[in-house]
Amino acid sequence: MINLSEINMAIQDLDIEQNLRICNAAQEYYSMAESPSQYEYDMWLESLDESMKADCKKLGKPMCEIKLNFKRFILELRDIGMDQFMMEKLSGADYDFWKKNHLYER
Repeated sequence: MINLSEINMAIQDLDIEQNLRICNAAQEYYSMAESPSQYEYDMWLESLDESMKADCKKLGKPMCEIKLNFKRFILELRDIGMDQFMMEKLSGADYDFWKKNHLYER
């Protein structure tokens, strides 16, 4: 006889494992945004709307370096695109899940 609770647990485990693979790949991607230059910081600030730019200037470069959108900007500027990186790091199914579930932003 099929045990539905075991099947449900297996499905949940697969989801957890998939999420871990996606999170690990994303963490690896963002960790490559080391040592941003003042020039990169200034370029990023110029890309922001006025309100966000003012807030980030108040925070200063060291505090902004932890922001994911800053890291993403730097990596894209350095020609390291997240989409391509994730495609190379994840299986086809994991990559499709990442994109389909709005875990991908441009």
